[in-house]
Amino acid sequence: MQVPVYLMSLYSKWQRLDVQATLSDFVVEFVEEPWSRGSAMIASLVVYLLCLCATVKVLRNQALKEDQ
Repeated sequence: MQVPVYLMSLYSKWQRLDVQATLSDFVVEFVEEPWSRGSAMIASLVVYLLCLCATVKVLRNQALKEDQ
């Protein structure tokens, strides 16, 4: 019976979230302290995307070799 109450609580927190303020705080933190946790998140995201692209490229090349 606590699920609806919990969902209402999450919804009210989401309604109070100020996206513009959150993004501006992130940018200010990134500019003031370049190696903060925000920049670590961005760096890890870039590395993840590069690994993902490399994996897709390798798998496509293997599939093309098998078709020939």
